[in-house]
Amino acid sequence: MNECKFPTTQLVEFLTKHLETPQMPIPEDLAAHAEKCPVCARLLAEEHMARAFVSFYRSQHKHAQASSVPLKQSFAAGPGQIWRFFFGPEKQSDFCLITSAPFKGHKDLDLAVRIAPLYLSPNPQEIGTSDILIQSGENALGVPVLVETWNERPILCMQLMEYRGQLEEALFDRVKIQLEDRITETITKTIQVFRRHEIARGGLFSDMTFRQLAEAEEKVQAHEYKYATSEGGLKLLYIKLGSLVKEILCPGPSFSFILRENSTATIFAASESKDNLFLKALYSKLVALLEMDGDLPFRVRQSENYALQLVHTGRQNFILSIKMICGSGFDMASVNGVCHINVESAGLPASEDIALITLEEK
Repeated sequence: MNECKFPTTQLVEFLTKHLETPQMPIPEDLAAHAEKCPVCARLLAEEHMARAFVSFYRSQHKHAQASSVPLKQSFAAGPGQIWRFFFGPEKQSDFCLITSAPFKGHKDLDLAVRIAPLYLSPNPQEIGTSDILIQSGENALGVPVLVETWNERPILCMQLMEYRGQLEEALFDRVKIQLEDRITETITKTIQVFRRHEIARGGLFSDMTFRQLAEAEEKVQAHEYKYATSEGGLKLLYIKLGSLVKEILCPGPSFSFILRENSTATIFAASESKDNLFLKALYSKLVALLEMDGDLPFRVRQSENYALQLVHTGRQNFILSIKMICGSGFDMASVNGVCHINVESAGLPASEDIALITLEEK
């Protein structure tokens, strides 16, 4: 049960009594909660799930005092181990499978490990054909767990709270193969939504890691950096830690950025946008036109691959008409006061020889 707002102690107390007396009525607050929480709904509907959850909770409770603070011995963490870890400002906890030996992503960074989050008692409809589901008798948690290999990420060793056991070598070998091969599969809409939710939630798991990384980079002396300037070509920034890459879009036609020299663990890099002569020329001419006449109710924006947005500040619809020197033309009507123009726009000219631009309000 990875995420639930209902008090766990209260839930376990009711389930324990309900297992002994099945005819016992469900409290109104729990019934109302179960209408919105599919996990609790399953616990109330399926006896074997309720028994497994109560057993699991009692096993956890025995170690509550010992695991209330992060273990100083967390450096002993290693691949194939199952741990409980904390995350977020409220110190929530969850379970993970460690997939790497401890490492340092930066000389000023605390030890980190890579993990695959574990989802307890997953819904069968949320499991893909290539997913690894470990049955209750094959793992230390005592309930079926889904290994989220598609959500692998780093966390700091200091986030590790409680060691729960070692996965069998044959099972962990399956996990390693899955991580290396990154199998492409067709998945259902239900699985897509589930994975998006879990990956977004996983961002909280790694937040401390990336915060430390950002702080460590800020402390490095300026002479260890080099500067890079772009006039429309430098569009994306990548931050790499281990094998995980975070991508940040850098909007705007031009900017300066600082790149770290001689860093093996943290890599700042940039992609080159595909050149398009027409879009490049159109952007330059629109900027010049709007600078020349500041009263025109239009603004122009440029993003990756020279894609443009021409926006009417009053959100009034308009027609953009362009005449080329060769005699051809390009017309586009706005939608809700915005024209989106990119390399895939129908009828886009290949030349940069623009003769006339007309903006006509409808």
